[in-house]
Amino acid sequence: MESAPLPPPSPALLSAMLSPASLLVALGTLLLTALLSAAVNFVWLVPRRAMADLAAQGVPGPPFRLFYGILVDTFQFRKRRAEDPAFAATCTCTHVLDEMVRRYGPVVRFCAGPMPHVLVADPSVLRAIYVTHNDAFPKSDLLKNSFPLLGNGLLTASGPLWAAHRRRLNPAFKHSELSRMFPIMLQCIQAALTSWENQVRAEPGKEVPMDTMIEIMSVKVLGWVAFGARLGDVGGDGEAGGGEGGKGGKLAEGGKDGRSPAKQLLVAFRAYSDAAWSSALSPFSKIPGYRSLPTSLNQHRDRNERLICSIMMGMIAARRQRHKQQQTTAAAAAAAGAADTSAAGTAVGNAASGTEDAPRTTDLLELMLTATDEENEAAGGAAAAKARGGGGGGGGGGEVKSAPPLGTMSDQQVMDECITFLITNHETTSALLTWTVLLLSQHDTWQQRAREEARQVLGADGAGLTMEKTSELKVITMVLNEALRLYPPAPMVMRQCIARTKLSETLTIPAGCGVLVPVGAMHRRKELWGDDADEFKPERFANGISQAATHPLAFFPFTAGPHICIGQKYSMLEAKVTMSLLLLRFSWQVAPSYRHYPEHKPSLKAKYGMPVFLKPVDSADE
Repeated sequence: MESAPLPPPSPALLSAMLSPASLLVALGTLLLTALLSAAVNFVWLVPRRAMADLAAQGVPGPPFRLFYGILVDTFQFRKRRAEDPAFAATCTCTHVLDEMVRRYGPVVRFCAGPMPHVLVADPSVLRAIYVTHNDAFPKSDLLKNSFPLLGNGLLTASGPLWAAHRRRLNPAFKHSELSRMFPIMLQCIQAALTSWENQVRAEPGKEVPMDTMIEIMSVKVLGWVAFGARLGDVGGDGEAGGGEGGKGGKLAEGGKDGRSPAKQLLVAFRAYSDAAWSSALSPFSKIPGYRSLPTSLNQHRDRNERLICSIMMGMIAARRQRHKQQQTTAAAAAAAGAADTSAAGTAVGNAASGTEDAPRTTDLLELMLTATDEENEAAGGAAAAKARGGGGGGGGGGEVKSAPPLGTMSDQQVMDECITFLITNHETTSALLTWTVLLLSQHDTWQQRAREEARQVLGADGAGLTMEKTSELKVITMVLNEALRLYPPAPMVMRQCIARTKLSETLTIPAGCGVLVPVGAMHRRKELWGDDADEFKPERFANGISQAATHPLAFFPFTAGPHICIGQKYSMLEAKVTMSLLLLRFSWQVAPSYRHYPEHKPSLKAKYGMPVFLKPVDSADE
């Protein structure tokens, strides 16, 4: 028996179904369903699949927790560390990751919020990630999103744009260029130490903020050596470069509050870093557009970003003006029939920067402003168009501008690289020196041993210090490497897996997984460094870095592979010079008020500072 056909819908029903209100309800229902489906996929299905995939390969890890992952443990650790000074003094800032390595091993699966990750503290796996399969593991977007000030500099750029910029900047870090920079670096450091000695002799027995003093010195040295800009204190404290104030190579003498550009930059960097890092760690940071909201934290970050960009753009503009003066003088000399126009142009350039007597060098800024690259059309065309927009205002949310002319770098690109170099090298060197000061205070025998080496190699007053002599400072190099091992400037680094990649017979990383390298935890693994891995023993580096542990990549302060830190030789050179001269001029002891609290922000800093008692060394009496 056949069923009767359904009657056609009435016109009134069709009219109701096709009314605007009904269509809006249907559209809203579809949109809500799609959003719910995407949310379920993001917070549950994707991480669950990745964790199941890794678990099936035998990769251990903590139980899967919806929404939070290990963030609950992280927040609990932070709270306990803030409330319990005794606990804070005995743990590292990456304590949660350290404990995961101790409990589960060198390769661990986990989720940070809903994001699947693989924690890797195995040097063999790191070699596969950073060297063999480097293209499948680009840099994580976390740093770029958290610190928009970095723009598209080397630290955040990837692909053809990174390769083009790396080629441009490599010449600035060759041994020959570092040798030409060395006299200026030495002069800057000597001037800073003389200023410190004057302060200590004027107020003997007074605590000095060693971490802040080192950071200011590092900014000054970088400003002059890399950018040809004198960032000295108002009134002068023996800064390098010669010449009087007001010449073209020197930035304006301080701001309205009387602070020098070096101190302005340092204060702005600290404030920007604190605000950006706090914003990145906020529970709301995953909400799209959160970092653009006019919250007090975001506004504070943006104000300091504008100040930093203004100072950096001032340096770039001053150098551009110097180039114009050189071209004008060269043209005038050629018209007058001068025999050597290049010498005339150089003389004017030196006069404009107040460096007639200072050794000249092709510094980083000069290389970038005069850079040409025959491959820029392929490498930088599309990628450079994505570069962060904005000029001196420097906000992270500026409008994207078109690509610069082929063969040149725009002022925006130059500023991105300047800021990247200034932040990374200043942070790395100052952190290394600060923690070395702490370790030598705690181990007086090594402080005396390093001081004796400096005297033997350089002379009691350091007059024998040359670029070549730094390679003879074996004990000081061992001490610095041990400080890098125990207190790496970057306690953890991240990569992102963009394609399913087989790293070994037993490990394949799923696409979309973050790769987190707990550098600090790996540097203290007893399987790599021995049972004394937590102890300060510089002698482990007596036969070089490659022989210090059971695997060459167990020592990872500057990462590895094609993206290894471009400025590591510069940082180590500055650290050796500073530490050797510091040992010759002073002995020191950390003050009782010091509170041990290493903090990742984003480099490893002493949260409560490094108060130290400095005492001038009278070499004639010792």
